[in-house]
Amino acid sequence: MKRWHLWLATALLALLTGCASGPRYSDVYQNIPPPAEDQGRILFYRSSVLGAAVQPDLRLDGNVVGSFSPRGFFYVDRPLGRYTAQARTEVEARLDIDVIPQRTSYVEMSIGIGFLVGQPRLKLRTPVEALPELNDLAYIGKQAPVSAPISPAASPPVMAASTSAPVSTAQATVTSAPDRVPNSGTADAVPSQTAAPASNFPTGIPHVIEYRLDDRMGGPPRNVSFRFLEQVDGRVSFNNGTWIESPDGAVIESNSQIAGDFDSAMPPGGWVPKANDLTPGASWLSRYSRKSGGGRTDMDVTAVVGGKETLVIAGRALPAVRVDYRGYTTRIGNSVASSQNQTGKYEATAWYSPELRRVVRFAAKTRGGIGGGTFVVDEELNLVSMR
Repeated sequence: MKRWHLWLATALLALLTGCASGPRYSDVYQNIPPPAEDQGRILFYRSSVLGAAVQPDLRLDGNVVGSFSPRGFFYVDRPLGRYTAQARTEVEARLDIDVIPQRTSYVEMSIGIGFLVGQPRLKLRTPVEALPELNDLAYIGKQAPVSAPISPAASPPVMAASTSAPVSTAQATVTSAPDRVPNSGTADAVPSQTAAPASNFPTGIPHVIEYRLDDRMGGPPRNVSFRFLEQVDGRVSFNNGTWIESPDGAVIESNSQIAGDFDSAMPPGGWVPKANDLTPGASWLSRYSRKSGGGRTDMDVTAVVGGKETLVIAGRALPAVRVDYRGYTTRIGNSVASSQNQTGKYEATAWYSPELRRVVRFAAKTRGGIGGGTFVVDEELNLVSMR
């Protein structure tokens, strides 16, 4: 009986607080103007009424652009670049989104159970996942959604179930591939990119490769640089010989410890070995150990190749191949408190650019150990420049 009362109270609260009101997506999708040629679109939606009374502001790079209104959707158009969406109640939800001109990224907003109040959640969705959810949602944006009469015979686009490899559950900053966006009701052609092409990067051996390492647990970001030293007998050395590549960018040897797990936990031959098959669905097992500072990192992970994705790297739209790693890591420290084996689950994703012949983005997450041997990693490395 108590559960019934709780359910009834929740339903009544949802009715009292009200869902979003406005024209439905199925009625207006055809007449929402497409983004300008030099801009991409981020479409935010909330299809669930769970926690309907909790409706925090949605901010994009600190500016309020909408709210978590249940059963509503809105969109914003932005130039090429990476943007951060944020919402806060008792905790803050953050999501990085890459915007590519003439493409649409879909972000689902939801409210989860919190200690005192519901907690906001933000998650990137594919067009296949998002479009079926949109039909009955109300437009809650600031702009008038209708620019022309609606044809009564028109019907909203429906995406069939995908038969490709399952979408990774890891939260990645990915812009969706061209999809049916709300303008003409037909599939978009692949747009011409207005951003500077990736060929503007140096074509030979770079003198400096610069990354930015972000601690996603709140620590300060820092720049990481690999500086060319010399090339001898097919071995290209960086940082006084602590990082060695072949002339085509393949990792030969890495004794570097400056870029977080990107280099300190790197497999032999790099996170995306050149000899491996990079067709979607290909996989391989990696078991290896890395020593550093008197300690040791043991890895037992499986790599699975995903599809191609377009990233925003150094202000350019750049195709990349995604490789997901899942498994376990054991980290043995050099102190008495952490000298015993400390194990935790390991998740990492590497985005490899065939054009630049190197990993341009790397994200790692793990937590394990007990007492003085506890370790926590949640970080992302992004290529900033090559010159």
